[in-house]
Amino acid sequence: MLVILLTVQVFSSGAFADDTGQPQLTEQDYLGELPVVLSTSRLAQRLDTSPLPITVIDRQIIDASGAQTIEDVLRLVPGMLVGHDNGNQAFVTYDGFAERFARRMQVLIDGRSVYSPTFGGVDWSALPVALEDVERIEVIRGPDAAAYGANAFLGVINIITRHPKAEQGGYAKLLLGTDNTNRAMARYGEVLNNLSYRVTAVTGGDHGFNIADGVVDSVPTNGSVNDKQTSLVNGRFDYDTDSGSRWGFQFGDSYGWRAQGAPLNVLYPPHRYDTGWNFQQLSWQRNISDANDLSFNIYHQFDQTSERFLTLPVFIPPAGLITAALNYDNMSNRYDAELQQTLTLSPTFRAVWGAGMRLDQVTSYSYLGTASPIDDRDYRLFGHAEWRITSDLYGNLGAMLEKADIGGTALSPTAALNYTFAPGRTLRVSASSATRYPVVIEEDANQHFSAGPIFDQVLASSGDLGPERIRSYDLGYVGELHGPQLWVDARLFYSDVKDLIAYYNIPFPSDNFDGKAQDFANRDSAILSGAETQFNYNPTPDTRVIVNYAYLDITGASVSGSAPHHNFSILAMHTLSNGIDVSMGFYFLSSMSGLDTGTPIASQRRLDLRLAAPLPQLTPGARLSIILQSVLGSYQDFKYVNIFEPRILVQLSTPF
Repeated sequence: MLVILLTVQVFSSGAFADDTGQPQLTEQDYLGELPVVLSTSRLAQRLDTSPLPITVIDRQIIDASGAQTIEDVLRLVPGMLVGHDNGNQAFVTYDGFAERFARRMQVLIDGRSVYSPTFGGVDWSALPVALEDVERIEVIRGPDAAAYGANAFLGVINIITRHPKAEQGGYAKLLLGTDNTNRAMARYGEVLNNLSYRVTAVTGGDHGFNIADGVVDSVPTNGSVNDKQTSLVNGRFDYDTDSGSRWGFQFGDSYGWRAQGAPLNVLYPPHRYDTGWNFQQLSWQRNISDANDLSFNIYHQFDQTSERFLTLPVFIPPAGLITAALNYDNMSNRYDAELQQTLTLSPTFRAVWGAGMRLDQVTSYSYLGTASPIDDRDYRLFGHAEWRITSDLYGNLGAMLEKADIGGTALSPTAALNYTFAPGRTLRVSASSATRYPVVIEEDANQHFSAGPIFDQVLASSGDLGPERIRSYDLGYVGELHGPQLWVDARLFYSDVKDLIAYYNIPFPSDNFDGKAQDFANRDSAILSGAETQFNYNPTPDTRVIVNYAYLDITGASVSGSAPHHNFSILAMHTLSNGIDVSMGFYFLSSMSGLDTGTPIASQRRLDLRLAAPLPQLTPGARLSIILQSVLGSYQDFKYVNIFEPRILVQLSTPF
């Protein structure tokens, strides 16, 4: 059935890191002064010809940051907000809209979309991918639905893993630290004639936050717990045929648990929350000629959460003490495929086109009020063209036409002009439009509980939601300052957001608990405006400094204050003559409204330090790293009860 379904379907979002339909690129192409990127238009382009602003986080940056998770390293993107709803529930968003389910970012791993079809957003700690296997992360800072469809609303995070040929032999890593931070990782890779492969396994966790005593939504938080532990295994296999085709296969599986609740919380006492995630992905690429590349990508993805517990006893007359059994289980399947062709039609004109279809199936009796799966099909057709008008002027034009069961039909175009007015200095002007389709919980929620004489309708969606819409305009500069050692990417932007989906309370007469339920509607709008800049300074081959700054003003009925006005980060790294690496990362967010009840959150200041030294006495290539996080002291992480305290981490890595 799966084979028939995916054969009749055609298509969805992206391909493997090197199965993009582009000519194979060298490491220097990606790590040069102005690296080549693959994300913005699905065409391999230098940063100064890209139609949208993009941040590249390469392997050197990942290592120097001392980050232990993918989301943590994204703090080095200007305008990006990385925070937590609690110690084990991270969120990542861009240009505001800070919320537990950050629904307006498209996140891809080797072309596989990983946002949740049930709730939106990404369950970062459940993803079956190891940070050590990531080659680079390309972050599109702006709407790019023309290339990646609905949900590429505010931006796109494209996580690209390393080719198996770069991971030969064995490699292991062990990390221990305060707050019960623990992580163990092992990987093995090999090349066997035309086949190259790698297999990775990781397990780890920590205590999460120290939760401040207080009250949130009239519920005591004293003694809240948020430990977590996750284990994963994944593999990647690449096979080059003698006829010139390339096949790729990936799989991954993760399992984890999280501690939720608080001892004094009647409706949410301490309990266990289990997660499971797996995927299988197959890709094919054929270089038909120097001017014609064809690729096909297909995958299945499954995620499941299990959360069942009893409330604390509550006295409700005349029934007396009542304990309710609550169930928040959820399960979803995604089937996705895509066909893409890349053409060089002349020395000055390139184009890419493709078509896709996705099927999401969500099953959750507790949230949707039915044991049957709810289906959401998405069909799309996309195309993008790059025209070198003159030697100094590039034009980019693209669009995606999309039709979904939930949300209807939408057209998302983008256009840009890039003008090189002096060697190494380029101006960019662009305009783009994007949509965000409703997720299943917004369109079809029907959540209720009953215990004895009490009936409580929690969610009751009216349905018939339309997509959210954004129009964004960008004026940017990409180029060098005072020579090629220092280059800058700066932009001014303005975005008009319409038909934002928001929840609101409605009367529900049969609900004898509080007489109301929550519904969803396209009822809000917002204006986003601001400026961003990022500097990359390489004074010597052994020294690199990256500086990011973003200013954002966001206004709207329900979103004003949902992002800090000022967002700043700096990462400085240097390699000493004896092979010791030293680095420093500083992160600042100005004050904003919190995720809970709008409680003001003080500005965040975080300083991380890292020292990594070779250990040739152990084995060639072995390294010992000491990482100090938040050495300036504790800070509030988007909720006033979430307290991130200083941590000391010790890490040993070695090939074998």
